[in-house]
Amino acid sequence: MMLLRFLQQVSIQKKSDIWALGITCMRCVGIISKRELMMMTTGSDMRNKLVRLSAMPGNRDIKESFANLVELCLNPEPELRIDAESLTDHSFLSKNEDIIFHLLKGPNITVRPSTFEEDMLNIYNCSIHSDIQINIDNNTIYCHRDILENRCQEIHKMIGIGNNEVTLENIGIEGLESLIKMLYTGKYYIHGNKKDAMESLLKIIRICKQYEMMDTARMLAAELLALTKRSYTIYKTVYISDLYLKSLINMGNVNVTLVAENGEINIHGILLYARCEYFIQTIKSGVTRIELPCDIEVLNAFVQYIYCDRIMDKSGSAIMKLLLLADQLRFHRLLEYCEKKLISTVEGREAKFSSWAKENNAKQLYNYCADVIDKKAKKKR
Repeated sequence: MMLLRFLQQVSIQKKSDIWALGITCMRCVGIISKRELMMMTTGSDMRNKLVRLSAMPGNRDIKESFANLVELCLNPEPELRIDAESLTDHSFLSKNEDIIFHLLKGPNITVRPSTFEEDMLNIYNCSIHSDIQINIDNNTIYCHRDILENRCQEIHKMIGIGNNEVTLENIGIEGLESLIKMLYTGKYYIHGNKKDAMESLLKIIRICKQYEMMDTARMLAAELLALTKRSYTIYKTVYISDLYLKSLINMGNVNVTLVAENGEINIHGILLYARCEYFIQTIKSGVTRIELPCDIEVLNAFVQYIYCDRIMDKSGSAIMKLLLLADQLRFHRLLEYCEKKLISTVEGREAKFSSWAKENNAKQLYNYCADVIDKKAKKKR
C-alpha cells in the first residue's frame, strides 16, 4: 500500500504515465537510448530490447520479473496496458517494495538530458508527421517542410512549393544530408582537420548554388573564407541561423492540440515527439489532442520551451508550476532549466525555496539553497 500511495501521489495513474514509467526503467538500466526508442515501430521491437537483460549480471529470477514488469508497462495497446493499482501487485514490486520505495524517494538515477540539437537531429529522416519526401541516388530522406522553410526561406527553390515528393539528380547525397541536418539543428558541425572541413562546406555550397539558394551559399562561403584563417584542427561549430523556432508556434502544419485547464494551443507534433520522451508513443499512435494538468500560462511556457529551448518573460510562480509539470512528464532537460531559472531568484528566500524544492524533487535547487543557507550560517559564527 505504501508504494501504491506513492504512485498515486506522483500522478502515475494514466496509461501514458505507465508507459513513461516503463521507458524510465529501460533507460535506467541502460538497455535503450532515446534514438532507439524513437525508431521503434512495434511492440516486438520493444520486446527484442528486453532480451538484453538476460546478458546483464544479477539474479535470473529478478531479471525475468523486471523484464515482465517493463513489458506490461510498454504494451503498445493502451487498453491492455497495466494500471497503477495492478502494477503494485506485480511480483517484482511486491517482493522489493521497501527498496524500490526508498529508491523512488531517494537520490535520482540520472539520465543525461539530450540537448536541443540532439533532439532535432533525432527527427532527421524521420517519417513521423513527414510531409515531404526527397529521393536521391536510390535513397529516400523524409523531411518536415515547416522546419526546413523556417531555417532557410530559399529552400523552396530546391524542394518546390506544395510538393509532397521531389527527386533530385546530379548532386551528392553526402552534401544533401549535411545540408538538411544543418537546417534541422540550426548548426553545422565540423569534425576532423581543416582540409576535411573545407571540402565538406564546399559540397553544401555547390548544392546551394545549383538551386540558386544564394543567401545560404554566401553565408557558408563567408564561413569558408574565415576557416582558412583559423588554426584549429579538431572541432568547430558554425551557427547557420537563429536557433529558435518561435515563429512556428501556432503556424504552418500544426497537427496536435495541447489542452490545458483553461485553454489550448496547437503545435507541431513532430517537435513534441522530438523534445520529450513522454509523448513519443502518444504521437506514434496518431493522437491529436493531449490534455496536460496545468493552466494556460504554464502551457504557453511549456510550448515556448519545446520550440525555443528557453522561456521568456515568465514569473517565478509560473516557472515553479512548469517545474512540477516537467517532473510529472519526466522531462529532465526542462526540469534542469526551471531549476536554474529559479536559482536566479532565490536570494533572501533560501529557506522557503529549500522546503519547496525538497517536496517537489528539485534536487539541483535544493542543493543550491542548502549550500547558501550553510554559508550564511558559517558567517554568523
